[in-house]
Amino acid sequence: MRRPVSARLRRALTASFPRSGKLALDSVKGPSRKICTTEQKMPKPESIPSVIFAASHSIALPLLDLLHQEDVLAQHLRLRGIISQPDRPSGRGKSSKPTLVAQWALERKIPLHRPEKLDEGTLKWLKQQSCELLLVMAYGQMIGKSIRECPRLGIFNFHASLLPRFRGATPTEAALASEAAETGVSLMEITAAMDAGDCLGSLSVPIDFFDTQTELTAKLSHAARSLAEQFLPQLLSGTAEYHPQDSSKVSYCRKLETRDRFLDFHAPAEVLHRRIRALSPRPGCIFELGDRIYKICSTDVGPSSFCDKEAGTLLSIPPRQAAIVAGDGKYLFLREIQIPGGKCMPVTSFLLGHSFPWGSVLPSHPMRALEHPSFPF
Repeated sequence: MRRPVSARLRRALTASFPRSGKLALDSVKGPSRKICTTEQKMPKPESIPSVIFAASHSIALPLLDLLHQEDVLAQHLRLRGIISQPDRPSGRGKSSKPTLVAQWALERKIPLHRPEKLDEGTLKWLKQQSCELLLVMAYGQMIGKSIRECPRLGIFNFHASLLPRFRGATPTEAALASEAAETGVSLMEITAAMDAGDCLGSLSVPIDFFDTQTELTAKLSHAARSLAEQFLPQLLSGTAEYHPQDSSKVSYCRKLETRDRFLDFHAPAEVLHRRIRALSPRPGCIFELGDRIYKICSTDVGPSSFCDKEAGTLLSIPPRQAAIVAGDGKYLFLREIQIPGGKCMPVTSFLLGHSFPWGSVLPSHPMRALEHPSFPF
């Protein structure tokens, strides 16, 4: 079922366009939210909606570049400000640094708001910027009722999954850790329930065998840009269709914890391979060997031949390869590792100057699933 046009959206759209280009809202019949137009004209410059964008992760940068280009969506909207997380300690020196989104805004002299939490101060700032539409992607905070009700055209989120699967904080990591062959980006209305609003549309991207957060985030960021090009004009002209999410297919993904870095080598090799990719490059999966901890940067899965060694056994595979025996008897090949204080390097290079105590059995730790069928977990 498609929801009918809300009274709020009807009033906002009517106010956005001059009488000569009035939307034929009264022609909408039945349950569809699609709004048809008659001799619709482009809005006058003074009626073009002012947009605020809330984001903190670099995944939003291609989309912000699109919104900032005057020759692309200028006839539909004006980017008036950015909301991002406050500066946080970062790097080995733990010096305070802005988010990449905040840095993007500062470089372009776009008004920037960096609150610890979205409160009355944020509401006042939104009104000062004449915010009419609030867009969100990977911002990192829950958005309360007063903020959601402020923009007259509403508030919409570019969520990095094919909703209703992977609602929550870590959709990219959860998708990589799952058996899913694809994921994507969904444009949805923000409501009180987490990631449960109606969707305007979505775009899918493939998950390849060696994809980590880096590669998949790049795909998703460009998908978000394409999604905006396709659906923001429809949203602002009133021709978009809103589709309720299928409640029978909902799943949730939780925030990561420090213990998620450890691995259970009794799991199948492909499960371990997916988990390592899901947490790479940050925070990264690790294993303990003596008094040292090694970070696993990338892996591969060996052939289907069965090894009868104990799960977690560290083996030398000529020439200059290292593998861990997984619970299904397959080899989990270590492609790149990182030693404390160092950088990720190929295992073949590491073994030129170092060695492992071959035959050692690495300790296993329980691995909690990143995806759950219900919330809270």
